Amino acid sequence: MANSLSFAMIYYWGRKSKNTVVNVAGLFNLRAPYLPWFYLMLSMLWEVEMKQDLLGIFVGHFYFYFKEIHPRIKKSKGFNLLKTPNIM
Repeated sequence: MANSLSFAMIYYWGRKSKNTVVNVAGLFNLRAPYLPWFYLMLSMLWEVEMKQDLLGIFVGHFYFYFKEIHPRIKKSKGFNLLKTPNIM
């Protein structure tokens, strides 16, 4: 599950840092939102099992959507589904 967690964190960070440019191995530059897709392409080229990578991207997108996008929608009235309860 380490791959899934790292892909989820990279996806979330990339979405939050849209304008950040990342230098990949000193060869070329990518914008941060494209970094998980670049790593997924590398996994495909190296013929590594991609299920965990795709799961991480899905979870990262799910978290980003419900943490950042959903509360801004008018119909949600600012409700944050992922907010930690006050009792915690």
